Amino acid sequence: MNYRLISMMERDLGWWWEDLRGASARLRGYQHLLIECRQLSPRPRATIALTLRQCAVTRRICDHSSLVIKGHRCALNSLLGIATQ
Repeated sequence: MNYRLISMMERDLGWWWEDLRGASARLRGYQHLLIECRQLSPRPRATIALTLRQCAVTRRICDHSSLVIKGHRCALNSLLGIATQ
């Protein structure tokens, strides 16, 4: 068992978790901004369109981070000999 490889993968996994948490927080912020923009009487179309694009990009970042985390966890489990359920 290669403990150095395992520790490097665990460190990378921690970085991906931080990235996922940051992207999730940004997504919540963009969604709140979108709600605020839509409540204004003269709706600023450019701001709403920009916020919608930011939400879409942030969702893709969250999806990618989740996928990488799942792959890292699976690889770590196989290195450690833990059977996945």
